[in-house]
Amino acid sequence: MISKKSVISGLTFASLILVGLYFFKNSENKSRIKSDLSSQYVVSETDSLVKDKTKLIEVKCLSFNGEEKSISIRVLDVMANDVVEIFKELKEMKFPIYTLSCYAPKTTVNKKKISLHAYAAAIDVNYLINPYYDVVEGKMIPNRKKDRLEDIEIITKELKAIKIPKNEIKAILKTVIQLEESDDRFLNRGIIRKGMITLEIVKIFKKHGFNIWGGKWRRPIDYMHFQIPRPLAKQLLNANLETRKKIWQTHKEKCQLGETLSDES
Repeated sequence: MISKKSVISGLTFASLILVGLYFFKNSENKSRIKSDLSSQYVVSETDSLVKDKTKLIEVKCLSFNGEEKSISIRVLDVMANDVVEIFKELKEMKFPIYTLSCYAPKTTVNKKKISLHAYAAAIDVNYLINPYYDVVEGKMIPNRKKDRLEDIEIITKELKAIKIPKNEIKAILKTVIQLEESDDRFLNRGIIRKGMITLEIVKIFKKHGFNIWGGKWRRPIDYMHFQIPRPLAKQLLNANLETRKKIWQTHKEKCQLGETLSDES
């Protein structure tokens, strides 16, 4: 297992996938989980709203070793078909995915807001290759190690923890562990690499309602992250099913017409 020191220094998104799923299934016990980059706890104010308005879906995608696989994620019910379609299109593009994260009852990294993940209205893709970075604070997620052997060991354990098979882990490491003299930790987005979010992929997400990409934020930059607008997420959670469907359809049509440009977090 990852050392206690590593967990305290920064809870990774891989761990949050497992924590989020556990939390949803056991929300009657305690509505608390650890937040990013902190050992403090946050209370999910959205749990009672989200509980009956989400759907656990399976999306088909390609693994890093080129094999077809399924990943289960929990999303808002009205966007479920669109999320399935997004990953169908990515699969047709032969875009590889090793991990996804959607529902997780947590705050944003700076703990100032409830994360859109707590609304089941945000999706993170391939966190190692599409990192979060705060330029001013020099804070990066995942918290990569300078010692390459330690870095490989921690990444391997994280991937094993989310049940990624050995042959795919080997393929992922081949991309993630770069040559020491040219290791940019994937901050140079001009060099396109396997599993990296590109503007073509951003357009696919937007077409299906996810019109906010963290890669367009100035601070922090969150390349892995797609979400819907916060007011829309709140509106959906407070509406009945038929109204939710109409609200979502209207939003999606505006996205397709290019009328919903937003960079909010």
